[in-house]
Amino acid sequence: MERRDTVGRGTAITRVRMIDGLTCEVQDGSWNLTVDMSAKGGGNGRGPDPGVFGRGALGSCLAIAYGIWASRRGVPITSLDVEVQADYDVRGQYGMDESVPVAYGEIRYVISVVSEAPESEVLGALEDAEAHCVYLKIFTEPQRVRRQVKLTRPGSSGRRRRRRSQMDARLQRRIQRYGWDRSADRYEGYWRRQLEPAQALLLHMATLEEGERVLDVACGTGLVTLPAADAVGPGGNVVGTDISQRMVELVAERADELGVGHISFDRMDVEDLRFPDASFDATLCSLGLMYVPDPLRSLQEMLRVLKPGGRAVCAVWGARKNCGWAEIFPIVDSRVSTEVCPLFFQLGTGEALSMTYEAAGFREVVCERITTILEYDGPDSAVGAAFAGGPVAMAYSRFDDETRAEAHAEYLTSIEAFRSQDGYRIPGEFVVVRGVRN
Repeated sequence: MERRDTVGRGTAITRVRMIDGLTCEVQDGSWNLTVDMSAKGGGNGRGPDPGVFGRGALGSCLAIAYGIWASRRGVPITSLDVEVQADYDVRGQYGMDESVPVAYGEIRYVISVVSEAPESEVLGALEDAEAHCVYLKIFTEPQRVRRQVKLTRPGSSGRRRRRRSQMDARLQRRIQRYGWDRSADRYEGYWRRQLEPAQALLLHMATLEEGERVLDVACGTGLVTLPAADAVGPGGNVVGTDISQRMVELVAERADELGVGHISFDRMDVEDLRFPDASFDATLCSLGLMYVPDPLRSLQEMLRVLKPGGRAVCAVWGARKNCGWAEIFPIVDSRVSTEVCPLFFQLGTGEALSMTYEAAGFREVVCERITTILEYDGPDSAVGAAFAGGPVAMAYSRFDDETRAEAHAEYLTSIEAFRSQDGYRIPGEFVVVRGVRN
């Protein structure tokens, strides 16, 4: 390398792909690694988090450099250990407090060396090593870092496409609006009984009282809105909003049929609630946050319209690994030009929803996680609920007969393990979180 300086030059390329929630596949040459966040941090816990690899890179780079330079200087080393200590505060990482730095507060490394050599020779070898340690330089000196974004537009790639690096928020809102318009009339027939455990827990945690004013966002067909109206009584008031016009029409018709006069409905996006500050005693959202492009903004809006001391209760589906029907999304995504619900399971993994509540400004945040069983009497009802009665309905409506048959077969294969004599018993999980406004 001294004679030909080009021998030591090159470009190292490491590729990282997000594959499931926050789980990432790392590929570098023949090496394949898995990086993830813990369940508490919103991940699946399938591998070490990035901090482990970062600290490991620094510690191992130092250890290797010490070994090389001790050998070059003829300093015998019997054993050598490096311990890397890093002070962190996750409030900065999650945007919960802008005064808290995103990076580590301080990094320390402790070297334990066993050697017969004089101390001065050992320290000389260590100093030479540290002067040539790549990752010590990376951690202690500014580096040139450049960003390049490759954004793939819908329909510009092949049939089976990979996850896009960014989500088109406007497109996702459109998908949700018109997808739910299509599924609205079938929704309760497929899902009313299946969702009862989550809705019952949400209403229990909301502790609604007579005379209160309540907002139910993503109200759907009123499975939570109407019981909330019963709880607050004629002296109270309930407002239901949904991004789907058809959902709003259906629930308004049902309220009229039941003669419920202290309830009203409007089509509205939860990320932009058209209500004055401090308007409600409670805000509810049953299984709607998974579909919005910006859950944090949605919770901030729910907080804004709450009166001081008011509470917000939200239910979401749980972790992907605990929901046996989860393959519906990749099955549909592989047959359309854009992902239907790219972040569906993120909030239900670990403590992600609770942490988002805290980042939005709620206090007294509590979380309940429950398991459930989705029961279907046969393939037709299982397929109908997955494809026609939920958020993939708009994408599914564009499938031709052959594509539908293929997708049905693939989905039934994915839930075959949950088949019983009476049909299907598919496991599921719900997460319900409550927070209070100061």
